Amino acid sequence: MSKQLVSAAEVGNLDKVSALLAAGADVNWIGKSGAGRSALSEAALNDHVDVVRLLVATGADLNWRDRGMGMTPLGWACDSGHLEIARVLIEAGADLDLPTPKFLLSPLICAASSGHEDVVRLLLDAGADIHALTADGRNALVCAEKNRHNAIVALLKERGAVHPVPAEEVLIPWPDVGDDFSLADYSKPESVLRAFILSMNRWEIDASKQGDAVDWDKTRAEYASAFAPYCTPKQRVYGGGGSFGFPPKYEPEESLTSVTVKGARAELTTVQRKDRPMRYENIYVMLKKGGKWLVDSKKDRSIGLKEWKNTLL
Repeated sequence: MSKQLVSAAEVGNLDKVSALLAAGADVNWIGKSGAGRSALSEAALNDHVDVVRLLVATGADLNWRDRGMGMTPLGWACDSGHLEIARVLIEAGADLDLPTPKFLLSPLICAASSGHEDVVRLLLDAGADIHALTADGRNALVCAEKNRHNAIVALLKERGAVHPVPAEEVLIPWPDVGDDFSLADYSKPESVLRAFILSMNRWEIDASKQGDAVDWDKTRAEYASAFAPYCTPKQRVYGGGGSFGFPPKYEPEESLTSVTVKGARAELTTVQRKDRPMRYENIYVMLKKGGKWLVDSKKDRSIGLKEWKNTLL
């Protein structure tokens, strides 16, 4: 019955929603599979204002964040441009600034990004935080500018929005490893990592020049020559790789931000150059084998996110 309530709210069947609630359906029921949206979120997303009013009056959770995107009902209304639903939720006491857990997208940022000027105005009039930032440091103004919503840009500036000042990154200079990487010092993990990154960058560029006529045997052999001198000799996914892309995954502009050494294990953190559309920071785990530091594994995450994920070297 509660599952039917969510389905009825999704399609806007007010009579069925009313009957299911009267029969005892749980207004805040969430399924174990799928996007994990509540009946209120489904109604808000699909612009069923009368259903939203009924669910709110019945005690629906105004601030439930679904499993899929982590959006609240107000977030969905603002992202979709449903002005009247946003108004109903705000007047009922929905949290104006509750963001998605992962990317920190507030209702205002969603509305500004999607170009809904009337919703942006409603949120600002209600007191939404104009300075709220996404996980990667963007505010509503930056998002509106990126998507060329000029009227929203003007409105946000009129209300006091300014560009956020990014935190200054402290970078550690890379050691010189020479043009042929012969100066790599295996007693220093940062020197080995620098040689590895440059070696892989050169291999990726050379491999991409083959175009569609890739000689895979030759490419994999060259990969092994570029990879093996700087990495631990263990079995890896794809049996040693040979997969490349362009632009290269490894780039000379990747900057070193920290070096932590504990015994025979080291973690080196790097960050990609600032002009990349999607910017990542990396953790390289290095192990000392036979007196030499070698790259063993790698994790990465998009700038601003909390969770690291394992990735292929």
